[in-house]
Amino acid sequence: MQTEVKLQDPFSYSLLPVIITGIIVVAFIIFIIVRKIIIIRKNAKMRKKTVIEDRRRELTEEEILQIKKEYISQLIKIQEGYDNGQLAMRDTYQRISASIREFVFKVTDIEVHNYTLTDIKRLNMPVLAELVEEYYRPEFERESLGDVKNSIEKTKRAIERWN
Repeated sequence: MQTEVKLQDPFSYSLLPVIITGIIVVAFIIFIIVRKIIIIRKNAKMRKKTVIEDRRRELTEEEILQIKKEYISQLIKIQEGYDNGQLAMRDTYQRISASIREFVFKVTDIEVHNYTLTDIKRLNMPVLAELVEEYYRPEFERESLGDVKNSIEKTKRAIERWN
C-alpha cells in the first residue's frame, strides 16, 4: 500500500512591501543626516557672529573711535611714505594689508593677521575680504600694479564705517 502525501507550496511574501519599507527607512536616515549637517553649519556661523559681537561689546564707543583714529593715521603715514618715494608699491600694499588686519584684530579679537584670503572670506566679513583681495595682486605679483591712493582711501572708508 503506497500512500501519498501532498504538501502545500511554501507561503511566499511579496517583496514589494519590504523594498518600499527599506527605501522609506534609507530616505529617513538620509534626511536626519542632512538635517544634522545643516544645524551644525548654522551653529558654527552663529558662534563666529557671537565671537565678533561679544568682542564689540567689550569696547566702548570712545575706544573704538580711538582705534579708528590710530589706524587712519597709520594709513596717512603709509601714503606719505609712498608719495615721498620711501616705500615701493609692494611694500606699501603689504603695510596697508597689515594695517587693516591689525585694526580688525583690535576691534574683533579675531586674528585675521594670520588668515589667508580664503579664511577671511569664510569669516563673513565681506568688506575685509574685498580689501585684502584688492591688495593681493600688488603684494604678490612679480610686477606690482595698483592704485595706492585709491586703495588707501577705500581702507580709510572701511575703517570709518566699521561698527
